[in-house]
Amino acid sequence: MSDVYKILGQETNAGTYSDIYTVPFPDRNLIGGIEVGPRAIANTVQSLVSTIIVCNISASATPNFSIRVQSAADVAALPPVNSDSQNIFKDVTMLANTTRILKLGLTLSPGDRIMVKASVAGQISFTVMGIEVS
Repeated sequence: MSDVYKILGQETNAGTYSDIYTVPFPDRNLIGGIEVGPRAIANTVQSLVSTIIVCNISASATPNFSIRVQSAADVAALPPVNSDSQNIFKDVTMLANTTRILKLGLTLSPGDRIMVKASVAGQISFTVMGIEVS
């Protein structure tokens, strides 16, 4: 197992929900140098999202932001499931030139994703930070 501390995603939002981070599936079928089947490795990548930084980059606008977390099952459904029950923040107002640091501690499995939205295109930037454990 290895832990990778990193910026998981960054985006200046376009005004609709968009993916900022999806937990990756393992790209190799090796554990300890031994080749294994997909079932044996299905849950070997997990992510801990420690922080989401939300920054209003406008000097005058006061847009809202929303953040939602979707499970891999909701992402894989046809069509993908999008509902208010996935929101962890909804329509939070940001004053001009302000930043919010959201300390979360979200644990996510392969295929789970975080989506972000701003009410005004190009006014809010998002940075997701955390750890990928594999």
